[in-house]
Amino acid sequence: MSLFAELKESIQSHTPAELVQLLVTRLEEQQEYNKLFDALMVQVRQKMNLPLANPTTFEGVPQEQQSAFEEEYVNAARRVGKLFLEQGSIPQAWVYLRTIGEQEQVKQALEELSLEDIDPDYGDEVINIALYENAHPVRGLEVMLKTRGTCNTITACDQAMAQMSLDERMQAARLLVNHLYTELQGSLIYVIERREEKRPELVSIRDLISDRDWLFEDGNYHIDVSHLHSVVRFARFADAEDDELYKARELTEYGSRLAEPFQYPAEAPFEEYYPAHKAFFDVLVGENREEGLAYFEKKIQEETDERDAAMSAYVLVDLLCRIGDYARAVPLAEKYLKEIEDPGGFSFTRLCHLAEDYEALKATAESNNDPVGYILGLLGQK
Repeated sequence: MSLFAELKESIQSHTPAELVQLLVTRLEEQQEYNKLFDALMVQVRQKMNLPLANPTTFEGVPQEQQSAFEEEYVNAARRVGKLFLEQGSIPQAWVYLRTIGEQEQVKQALEELSLEDIDPDYGDEVINIALYENAHPVRGLEVMLKTRGTCNTITACDQAMAQMSLDERMQAARLLVNHLYTELQGSLIYVIERREEKRPELVSIRDLISDRDWLFEDGNYHIDVSHLHSVVRFARFADAEDDELYKARELTEYGSRLAEPFQYPAEAPFEEYYPAHKAFFDVLVGENREEGLAYFEKKIQEETDERDAAMSAYVLVDLLCRIGDYARAVPLAEKYLKEIEDPGGFSFTRLCHLAEDYEALKATAESNNDPVGYILGLLGQK
């Protein structure tokens, strides 16, 4: 018997409330969850003696009942969202759970989603909510790597980085460094095996390219150089404790040996792209640290353009802060960055507090006509 026939047959033997409950029961059994939400809201309106037309809207809900109606709306959306998750329909669940601000369940489901043999069309839906709607950006990148490949993923990551949290940027950097490192490692092993007629051991990129200058003869390269360029830049978000930073250093060593046309320059202080990034990563991992810091200090001293000098100073101050050398960072920031107060980024006031340098904070606040900053300096000395 069809649902319509059952409802028609039950009209005489069921009260209106029982009839709606029958509809709710059948729709849940048939996994018609979008329609179930509508039926649940009919049930809510019925219980609250509200007009039944347009059940999923606030239309016709008196002011004094809106709070109770909203609570029932949230309950219905939560119920339907969970049912969609149990069904494995993450994009459908997102529609309901995002609306009521309960995205964490979707994030958890995305983490548990198996990427083995994932359908490309479903992958596109997952990418849309995970990455572009910010449900779980890093997982979205993982799905994209699986279904769309490296090029699309790097492009998407570049576009999404600004919207990611610092932690998400770190995770994205680790993901892409590991992925590209493995790709390059495999490509080098293949080329070496063909040349030497013996498969080399699975060793680091540094060891694979050591004593093999022939790998770079005639402008040869072994991975998309634009991918290498981007991933090395992303790696600046990696944490000092991450193993991926060591891999990123090896990527810069490989990049430094490429022919000059493939060593694309960037903005200050990364004009010498791979050597500059090598120095950056050296500082973070604590190897050749003073040489790395000296590299960026020299860039600032030699820079004739004021804007580029400030950009170089920003990079060096960031490095000093990330290794906990706040006292060394303050004079540099005081000279080049004292007017920057970005809640989501660098803050001169925050740096002075970290360094406990309240004199610098007071002096800068006074020169900037910033009485609030000045009082913060005074209070810090108490």
